[in-house]
Amino acid sequence: MEHANIEASNRTATGKGPNRRLRAAGAVPAVVYGETEQPVSVSVVPKEMTRVLKGPWGRNTIIDLAVEGESSPRMVIVRDYQVHPWRRTLVHVDFWQITEDKQLVVEVPFERAGRSAGERIGAKVTQTCHSVKVRCKPADIPTAVVYDMTTMPSETLNITISQVPMPDGVEAVYKHDFNVLRHKMPVAVTLPEGGEADGKKAKKK
Repeated sequence: MEHANIEASNRTATGKGPNRRLRAAGAVPAVVYGETEQPVSVSVVPKEMTRVLKGPWGRNTIIDLAVEGESSPRMVIVRDYQVHPWRRTLVHVDFWQITEDKQLVVEVPFERAGRSAGERIGAKVTQTCHSVKVRCKPADIPTAVVYDMTTMPSETLNITISQVPMPDGVEAVYKHDFNVLRHKMPVAVTLPEGGEADGKKAKKK
């Protein structure tokens, strides 16, 4: 995964008033958190953050955050962010400082590709979840977990998360196995002799 590069300015004044003035000046207040680091208040350019959030990895993008006055950038991901309720502009960003060798738990989109054998004969597929939690190192974070529908047996009614192959270096995270896809096969009616089924006479062709 390629890293995004974002510059951050130091922010000493905090609270609603200073943050409001900061946004009016064209910046977004942010905080950098870490397991062993003290939180650091910074500000970033909203246009650059929006570009990252709309990219292929979204909030899971690895960012090299160059904080003003620091000799080397911090490697972070977006832990959370808030947007204005109707303007839909960024209001605040929380960064989480990470390392290359430590595994993370992140939420990624769940998608399906192709058509199953059942779909080709009229089965209906319902996708019951659109994101899944996975554990992996930063470099292995996928843009999405994709299930190949062509591998789904026609007689299978449900696919659970444990049955979804994960990309290399990626492990699904869940407490209890759960359905991600439901496969509803068409009801086949076999007419007995006499041409009737379910008490109704079959129509002539």
